[in-house]
Amino acid sequence: MIFINRFYTPYNIGADQYEVYSEEYPTIHDTDACILEFGYAIVGADAKQAMRCMTAVLIHHDVAYVITCKSRAETFGLYRQAFRACIDSIRIETPPIDTDNAVIH
Repeated sequence: MIFINRFYTPYNIGADQYEVYSEEYPTIHDTDACILEFGYAIVGADAKQAMRCMTAVLIHHDVAYVITCKSRAETFGLYRQAFRACIDSIRIETPPIDTDNAVIH
């Protein structure tokens, strides 16, 4: 999944204190995926907030689906299992052959 670097770039360039904690490549319900955990800081004039994210990128029929779950870094541990359960529950179905009335992006 070489395209994963594209998801790192905006945070790496635009965020302070960007750090990748983990990167894994599971298969979720027959769909190839990459799950990234990373942190960054939002810095304002008078305040700073550390954030932590779990982002999944699933590839199905040459389409990338991106799911991001995030919270403040200090509360991430409270939500980590729920975030992962949400990602692990995703099922992407093959679209029907007849797509005449489908919305295509």
